[in-house]
This record gives sequence, C-alpha cells and structure tokens, in this order.
Amino acid sequence: MRRALPILLLALAGCGPGGAPRAPQPTAPAAWTSTAQAGAVDDGWIASLGDEALPALVDEALAANRDLAQATARLDAALARAVIAGAELAPALSGTAQAERSRRNLGTGFGSIFGGDDDEPLVSYGTTYGVGLQISWELDVWGRLRRGREAATHDAEAALADLAAARLSIAGQLAKAWFAAGAAQRQAALQSTLVDELKAARQIADERYRAGLIDAERVRELSTAQARANDVLSRSRRRAGEAARQVELLLGRVPGSGLAATALPEPLAPIAAGIPAEAIARRPDVHAAERRMRAADRRVAAARANLYPRLSLTASGGTSSSDLAELLDGDFRIWSIGGNLLQPIWQGGALRANVVLSDAESRVAYEGFAIATLRALAEIEDALAAQVHLAERAAAQDAVLGEAAELSRSADERFAGGSGDALAALSARRGALEAESEAVAARLDRVIGRIDLHLALAGEPLASKEKP
Repeated sequence: MRRALPILLLALAGCGPGGAPRAPQPTAPAAWTSTAQAGAVDDGWIASLGDEALPALVDEALAANRDLAQATARLDAALARAVIAGAELAPALSGTAQAERSRRNLGTGFGSIFGGDDDEPLVSYGTTYGVGLQISWELDVWGRLRRGREAATHDAEAALADLAAARLSIAGQLAKAWFAAGAAQRQAALQSTLVDELKAARQIADERYRAGLIDAERVRELSTAQARANDVLSRSRRRAGEAARQVELLLGRVPGSGLAATALPEPLAPIAAGIPAEAIARRPDVHAAERRMRAADRRVAAARANLYPRLSLTASGGTSSSDLAELLDGDFRIWSIGGNLLQPIWQGGALRANVVLSDAESRVAYEGFAIATLRALAEIEDALAAQVHLAERAAAQDAVLGEAAELSRSADERFAGGSGDALAALSARRGALEAESEAVAARLDRVIGRIDLHLALAGEPLASKEKP
C-alpha cells in the first residue's frame, strides 16, 4: 500500500482534469405540483403578516443583528480580494529616491619618499543622489490573471448573495420568534386560567366529598389534574420567557429589555408563488452556489494557464548625480528596459496536481449548485403543500373551539338556572380553554408555515421604502 500511494499520486499529477462526466444540472419544472396562486411574488411580505409593529422590529434587527454584521464584513473582504486580483493585470509603478555617502581607500601615500615617518592611506569620499521610476508588467498572454480576477469577482457576487440570504433569514427568524413569543404568552395566560378553574373545581369537590356527595376517586382525579396543570403552567411561562429572549437576541438587545405580547394574525389570504424558474432565479442561496460554481471554473482555467510560460516586462528610468542640484538635468539620466520569460519545468508535479485539484473543486461546486437548486424546489413545494394542511388543521381546531365554547356556555346557563352541576360547568370551561390552547398552537403553525413559504420564495421582506 505504501508503494502504491506514490504511484497513484504521480498518476494523478500527470493526468488531465475532468474525472467522471458531470450529470446535467436540474431544470425547474413548468409549474408547481402543489396548489399555488398565479402571479408574481410580491415584496414587502413582512407587512402582509398583519402586525403593525413587526416591520419596525425587522428594520431594527437588520441594523443591529451580529450575524448580519458578520456577513457584511465577509462581503467587504470578498470585494477587497476582487480589487487585489484585478490590480495584478495593470502595470506596477513605483518611485525611488536615494542618497549615498561612500568612503574608499585608494592605496598607500608617499610620506616615506619625502622623509615622512609613516605612510598614510589616500582616501576618497563621494556622495551620490538619484531619483527614478520603475515599472513592471506581466503580460497576461494565457489569461491566468484574467481568470483569477473573474474568479474573485464571482466570489464577491456570491458573498453579496450570502448577505441577501442572511437578511432574508434574519427577517424570517424574527417574524417567527415574534409570533411564537406572542403565542407563548397567550398559552401561559390560558394555562393560568385553567389552573384557576381547576383550583375552583377542587374546592367544590372537597366540599361535596365532605358532604358525601362524591367519592374520593373524583377528588383525586381533580387533584392530579391540578398538579399537571401547574406543571404545564410552569413550563409555559418558561417557554414564554425563552421566546421573548430569542426576539431580543435577534434584535441585538440586552435580554430583559421587555417586549409587549402580540396577537396572532387572522387567517391570511393565499399568496402568489410565481413560476418555478423565476423562484429559483430569485433564491439568494441558489445564486450564491451558481456564482461559486463559476468562480471554481475560472480557477481551473487559471491553473491550466499556470502551466505555460510567463512573460514580464520591466523598465526603469531616472537621474543619478553626485550633485543634488543636477538631478533635474537630463544629461544625468539613466534608464533600463528588459523582458523576462519564465517557463516552469519541474516542481514535483505540483502544477499539474493543482489543475486536478482545481477541477475537483469545480466539480464540487457544480454539484453544490445542483443540490441548492433541488433543495430550493423541494422547500417551495413543501411550503406550498403545508399551506393546505395547516389551513385544514386550523379550521378543524377552530371548529373544535366553537363546539367547546358552546358546551361551556350551555353548562354555565344550566348551572345558573339551577339545573346544572358546578363541576360539570367547570369541566366544560376547562375543555373550552384546552380547545383554545390547541387553536392557538394551530394558528401559530399556520403563521410559521406562511413565513416558511415567503422564505422559500425569497421575496424581499421589506418594501423598498422600508429597507434599512
């Protein structure tokens, strides 16, 4: 195995790129399989959720969120790398200025010839000044530098798409957290009311047990229900606090700043989903994957061009003199011009291995684009299908709530008229509270599903005038 590995590496270094043939990219279908409204996708979907406070909160989150600030910094870095890559195509110009003081020993003096005691060396001092310009330029004969600049540009475009995806994600996360916080507070309030109802029912049961009207088993049932309700209330309050802190985190606020509860929106009207091809083109994650695929392709071309000779031109010019005042005199000018041809011969197979590596990374990016496209189509189809099921569930829960509320009203009327039982009335009210709790959960799921659909369709969360 140890002997086979170097042979394999040498074979890879000498082989051309390409590997296995690439499968064709997936294409968007002509229409969605799930039920979808015709028409173009509208921007400003945050406002369409029906909460007046939410657009301002999204605006605040987009301005203060740390994850978004990090994505912005990545974009700035990608833009800077694109500028650096483009600068290599232009000639490099630098200016020079120098001043030099020198001392030279010219040999032994003639003191002994004229009767002197010691020979003294003859010394010469000199000062030289010079100014000049130097230019160097690599001629991009094979397109290596151009492909590098194009790759860096595509990387910057991918970073810009990542920033758009981050904005969309933060808007969606905040909307979900905002409605979840309101639903959690509503659930805690309903559970608190249920605890009070069970407490009242337990007091009535205790009185009837002492009067011999009911048995101990009925009392124990109410006692167990009350204990469970207290446990659920504790967990509901904890979830409400966690949901509020999640909103504060997305807003960049210090936890504990306080947030007012919000009611869940009324059932929302269906929205247009557009056509699949337009939805895919609008998705920032798909766009980022496509840009990275193009950048990887450009790097393959740059790696191949790196196998060929590099031609560079250099030139310098200026003046040099021992007198500072003569630096502007054209008689003291100096210049040089030259060319350089560099042909890599042997680097242990590194150059060809770099071509193979670049091609492999290109195939990775190619498949990444295909995966992003398929994932986007699946997310939209799932979100569209969920709209139907979530609407059916919400309608069913609303029907249950209506029936439970009617039973509770009838039980209260019978009890008030003297023909009903207090425990039966309390039990009916508990059933109505539990049905309302289920209805709240179903309505929250429907709102979350709507937000997921907006995120999948990648519409702009804020209208143009609301953008930060």
